Amino acid sequence: MTKRNIRLAMTVLCFCALANKANAQFDGGTGTQTDPYQIATPAQLAQLATYVNANNATYNDKYYILTADIDLDVAPYNTGAGWTPIGKSETSFGHFKGHFNGSGKKVTNLYITNSYGDDAGLFGYVNLCTIENLGIENVNVTAPGWYVGSVVGTASNSVISNCYSTGTVSGQFGTVTIGGVAGYLLDNCTISNCYFTGTVTVIGASLNNSCTGGVVGCVDNHCIVSNCYSTGTVTHTNATSNSNCGGVVGMLYDVSAIYNCYSTSEVSGNNRVGGIIGEVALSCTVSNCAALNPAVKGTTDIGRVIGKISSSILTNNIAFEGMLNNADTAVWSNIGANNLSGEDISKKYIYDNPTLERFASPVWTSKKGYLPGLFGNTVEMPEHLRLEGYPFIAPITLPNGIVGTPYNETLAADGNDITWTTASGDLPDGLDLSISGVISGTPAVKGVFHFTVKASNEVGEDTLNLSITITEEDDDDTRIVETQCIASLRVYPNPVNYELRIMNYEGEEIQIFNIMGQALLSFKPLPSLEPVIDVTSLNSGMYFLKIGNKTVKIIKN
Repeated sequence: MTKRNIRLAMTVLCFCALANKANAQFDGGTGTQTDPYQIATPAQLAQLATYVNANNATYNDKYYILTADIDLDVAPYNTGAGWTPIGKSETSFGHFKGHFNGSGKKVTNLYITNSYGDDAGLFGYVNLCTIENLGIENVNVTAPGWYVGSVVGTASNSVISNCYSTGTVSGQFGTVTIGGVAGYLLDNCTISNCYFTGTVTVIGASLNNSCTGGVVGCVDNHCIVSNCYSTGTVTHTNATSNSNCGGVVGMLYDVSAIYNCYSTSEVSGNNRVGGIIGEVALSCTVSNCAALNPAVKGTTDIGRVIGKISSSILTNNIAFEGMLNNADTAVWSNIGANNLSGEDISKKYIYDNPTLERFASPVWTSKKGYLPGLFGNTVEMPEHLRLEGYPFIAPITLPNGIVGTPYNETLAADGNDITWTTASGDLPDGLDLSISGVISGTPAVKGVFHFTVKASNEVGEDTLNLSITITEEDDDDTRIVETQCIASLRVYPNPVNYELRIMNYEGEEIQIFNIMGQALLSFKPLPSLEPVIDVTSLNSGMYFLKIGNKTVKIIKN
């Protein structure tokens, strides 16, 4: 080998060593869109902050993905000043410009007690960035800097989507902008499908203007907030500064927009206080939002949806009619779908319209008796919106029947003085539904019958789609036959009331059939687990549990 070739080989080896050393800082990947750097530990997440804050061009604009949940309740991230945000303030140019995919994982116990410049959050300052699919739980952020959030302090020209956070975000003294998810959105940003549950508080802000929001503090210059919500409290305590305090956004400014958002947060501040937004100015748009707050309180410029507005458009916004004001009454001015206090809606309307006529799938998940939620979940109805005595029908799978054999099954629902009727479809010939909720009679013909029942009282009504299969007595080909001998498999307890457990399970498919051979449940747990099956939804009676080619008869009490 020539000296030139030796030098070349050594150069390649050195380059590879440096590359491997860099990759070792993460859990894998090369930082491309198809092969992002993988982050699985607190140290690896902190390494990203180190690279970005040093303005390292090799790492600050790459692709990253969380491959595991990360708990930051370990030293040095849970002591002293706490976590060092990823991305420094605007003047330092140590911005995060990359793409961060939480991949449905979560970061827990984020703790910050210092500002690290003007931006505090898991991410400090981001620009030309994407943050998505990330959960941050049990945050504790207390910072005196200008822009404070849980996911990000300041975002410019960036996209934040499918993120949530829970916990406490607070600012003190010099804080000017604070939000549950993000402090400040600046210049062509979007935030969508995000929520915050917890407490957002500004204590003693020393500046004349501040912005406090349940999701975002300030939204400025061609930015969009959509499909977001907040629950908890939003509070600004300084009695001398403009608080710009809102359940979703503190201040919406300069050709920005917010739509399809809601808040159940109790909101209080000095002036410019609203259930959705504190102040809206300069050609902004607010549409299809729902102020479901228990109370919105302040001194001046207060509204159920928006506290103060100038040169902007309001469209099709609603507000809970029982929301309290500063005088602890529900008397508000400027009521109307296109006005500051929105159109009146009642508790009954909320129960009868689970989507609130604006929070529809596929983004939102809705269910009667709950508020719309994100990521396939609904939101527990808060105390101030609960409607006592509403007739919720208990979920049920009706047993099938046999021609000529008497049938009797009782439906159940919450609430008092309920009247049952058939809303649509037909019961099997020979069966009737009584006003007390009993399906009874003697089936006359075989077949599958689909119908909808309705439970009504003076409070409201609920419906449920049901079906009953009627067979002939000699239709034995649909039935399941119990395996006579199973040496190792153990199913217990049997009879069962609540949970059925399986010992010596070997990873085969598990199915539960009724006596007519209809599959009611099917799943396949990992072989290493002892399966636990919730059978509370099954009616009392006999069923067959099939595991692979083995079948066991079970009795549900």
